[in-house]
Amino acid sequence: MRGLLSEGVLPGMLRDVYVGRRSGLLVFTRGEERYAVRFRKGHIVHGQSSVPQAHLGEIMVGQGLLKQADLDRATALVRDTRKRLGQVLVELGVIDRGQLEDALALQVREHLLRVFAWTEGMCAFEDQDVPAPADFDLTLRLSTGQMILEAVRRVRNAEVVRYGIGDLDRVLALSPDPLLRFQRITLSPADGFLLSRVDGLTSARQIFQMTPFPQEEAERSLFGLLCTGIVEYLPGAADDAARPADARRAEILDAYHGLASRDYFQVLEIGRDASHAAVISAYYRQARRFHPDVQHDPALGDLRDQLDAVFTRVSEAYETLRRPALRQSYELTLDRMRAASAAADVPRDPAEQARSAEAVLHAAQERLGEGRHWEAIGLLEGVVAIAGGLLRQRARLLLAEAYAKTPRAGKSAEQELMAVLEENPANVEARLRLAILYRDRGLKTRALEHLRQILDKDPRHGGAVELVAQLEGGDEPRGVFRKLLRG
Repeated sequence: MRGLLSEGVLPGMLRDVYVGRRSGLLVFTRGEERYAVRFRKGHIVHGQSSVPQAHLGEIMVGQGLLKQADLDRATALVRDTRKRLGQVLVELGVIDRGQLEDALALQVREHLLRVFAWTEGMCAFEDQDVPAPADFDLTLRLSTGQMILEAVRRVRNAEVVRYGIGDLDRVLALSPDPLLRFQRITLSPADGFLLSRVDGLTSARQIFQMTPFPQEEAERSLFGLLCTGIVEYLPGAADDAARPADARRAEILDAYHGLASRDYFQVLEIGRDASHAAVISAYYRQARRFHPDVQHDPALGDLRDQLDAVFTRVSEAYETLRRPALRQSYELTLDRMRAASAAADVPRDPAEQARSAEAVLHAAQERLGEGRHWEAIGLLEGVVAIAGGLLRQRARLLLAEAYAKTPRAGKSAEQELMAVLEENPANVEARLRLAILYRDRGLKTRALEHLRQILDKDPRHGGAVELVAQLEGGDEPRGVFRKLLRG
């Protein structure tokens, strides 16, 4: 599991780990900041951070639980003995095991609360075997369910919550798992009311009609209860799943074939004057239609790649249009593209056109260097749309680089590189980048095929030789590649 950090992402990710009783490491990154939380069978067991102020000792001092002099003394012993800080503090008699358990729980809670406040960044969960506690390891006094509720209560956008709770016409039931039904969490009055009405016969919509609480509060409460696993929907077809497969197939293919010709506003099906709230609402509406994980009908199994491409484009549109600066830059690029298209029949000075495109390429490279990938993508798509020849190939190579650095846009990077090779099969740079892309995806055969074509023409191409050696697991290429190198 991995994705961008935005409202509504963390509660769902935490639910998958907790309810699924998964073991592994959940990592959050934003620039140089990194937080990691380790889970054993869904329960939080450890936390760590690259941020000095978030380390255990600093948090304890900040909370008045530890004196700076005691921390300095313990830190010196940690360096000498390589023991954990908590163990050293207990052995020194500065704190007891109970106080250490409280401090460790406070540390991880502080980590998660900081991450819950982020509006951008990345999160990823990697399944790992987490061994049973050693003699000095402690079980944290921190409820994963409670932290999920904390995350849900920080989601302010009502559209995100509505997307999270899904189809309200499904029937709600209490979880059959006693470990989920009887959790150590603090329920709000709205939580208690909703739980008292869940009987396995009544739908979420019917329960909402009974509640004395405001609609948004009731929706957020249900979102929290679903994410903690206390309640669940009984199996039943949602409205979209009940639609004929032929209708959904036509909808998916129409969206896929229109990707090249539709701008971000058209992809989200909104106007240029759409508000920020309308952009968010449109994104979740399109996510319900085209997210690959929503379509479970076996009859649509052959459309997985098309769904991936459509949802990638939907995500790109959302990431650009929800940020005011990126949206403004993208709209300026759109205006330039349309002006160029309108003047297509008017003879233009090729030198002037080349200078203009070069300026845009230079601006895009600057934005790439600054990590402003979506802005670079908006500029480069404009160049690709109006340029030709070598200029367009250069723009596509840069566009592929920008896509490759952008979450969920790997397929777009591949498409741009393939487009370069269609125009110019001899473009070595495009072929080498494609090989790297396939290597990173674990597609060894595809990567080697492109490297073979490079070495056919230039047996001593340094980048290709090095990649072949990596893929074949040795210091020098083997087999057909060795023959190519030795002539």
